[in-house]
Amino acid sequence: MFLIKINEDDELYCDGSIDLGFLGVYQPDMIRVEDDYDPIELKRTAKQQKEDLENLTKKYNLFISNIQKNICKVRNQFLVWIFEDLTNCYFEFWKCDDAEFPSFIIKEKMPSIINEDSIYSKISGENYDAVCNEVFSKPVDSVSGVDIFNKYLPMINVEKLLSTIIPSSIGLNEYGVEFEINSNECNGFLLLATVGNINTEFNLEVWDNRG
Repeated sequence: MFLIKINEDDELYCDGSIDLGFLGVYQPDMIRVEDDYDPIELKRTAKQQKEDLENLTKKYNLFISNIQKNICKVRNQFLVWIFEDLTNCYFEFWKCDDAEFPSFIIKEKMPSIINEDSIYSKISGENYDAVCNEVFSKPVDSVSGVDIFNKYLPMINVEKLLSTIIPSSIGLNEYGVEFEINSNECNGFLLLATVGNINTEFNLEVWDNRG
């Protein structure tokens, strides 16, 4: 359990770490508390402030606890998003400066000729409409992220890919939690200043990747 406290500058902060599963563990210096609580404007007494901070602590601990209970849903949405992100730009995820392949590549499942056309052959051309019907045109929670990777990009080990995530920062607010993550894979461009949020219904949205 983490605590929401207030510092000498009357700013809220988190005292304790927050575990967001595959998105990483966030230490206190990585956490922003963006609640609209204003101790100065409302001129709270010490007793009122103590009660307020206890209530904020309960609220945010409950929210994070519920994210953890729904982490499979959040994880699946993230996998569907990254599949779409890779395929929208045909990202060259198999390229790496300091190794033959990134750590999440299953070498035996790579095509004999490795290029954009061969990697994305199951997604492009005459197959594209089928992928749209099966993946892109459906509600995200009705699609299995693991299954679509296994079918269309079988050379990617999704568990290994998720394990490369480096947590950067999170912000807690009344609407949910905003996160920023990175990865060192693919010369740092697989996930680069990737920003998104998880709302109070445990729906994940990513709105920026690679700047």
